Amino acid sequence: MTDLSDWLFLQVFHECFLNPCQNKGTCEEVGAGYVCTCMPEFTGAKCEIDIDECDSAPCLNGGLCKDGMGDFQCQCKPGYLGSLCEAEVNECLSSPCLNEGVCVDEVNKFACSCASGFTAGNRRVPLQPCLNEGVCDDLTGGYSCNCAVGFSGDRCEVNVDDCYSAPCLNGGSCLDAVNYFRCQCVEGYRGYLCEVDVDECDPNPCVNGASCMDGIGSFTCRCLPGFNGT
Repeated sequence: MTDLSDWLFLQVFHECFLNPCQNKGTCEEVGAGYVCTCMPEFTGAKCEIDIDECDSAPCLNGGLCKDGMGDFQCQCKPGYLGSLCEAEVNECLSSPCLNEGVCVDEVNKFACSCASGFTAGNRRVPLQPCLNEGVCDDLTGGYSCNCAVGFSGDRCEVNVDDCYSAPCLNGGSCLDAVNYFRCQCVEGYRGYLCEVDVDECDPNPCVNGASCMDGIGSFTCRCLPGFNGT
């Protein structure tokens, strides 16, 4: 044979010689042509097409399917696991409920059926936990206290210190109460905050025409000639 005839022979009778099948497909000569037997995850005349394994929606319970080269992966929703998201996570395995509470497994959460005298999910909290007239808001797995004015803390157990800012002036002493304070003023001052200097010259205590000079908690009389005294 000539070189040309050899080439024509290979083209006509040996199509599989050039390995036309892709992705590990097996080539079989059929007549003057060939047929590719593809691996399970590929298709097409030359096995060039990757089959989308997600077409059959294999992921369960709302899982998201991500196609790969010849395979797929399921991205599960919270509360599920497994290669196909077929298994529900048992949130009660860790025995989260305290004080003999019974755990009820749900999807991606749990609920505690509490024994008498306890409430608020899996937390150890007595009934009516908020103190000092605080209002209790029931939350999932817990609670929150809306405290009355003058109180703070998780359970409204702290009396707010209204004297913290030292509101009393001129040496006055602050006496804290619930949601208010009272100032105990030193001599010579008065007012809610001890802000007023008492005028000891009103009325004028000096006699015989003497003039009065006001001081801090005191006064001085300036006497006319011929008079003396305090």
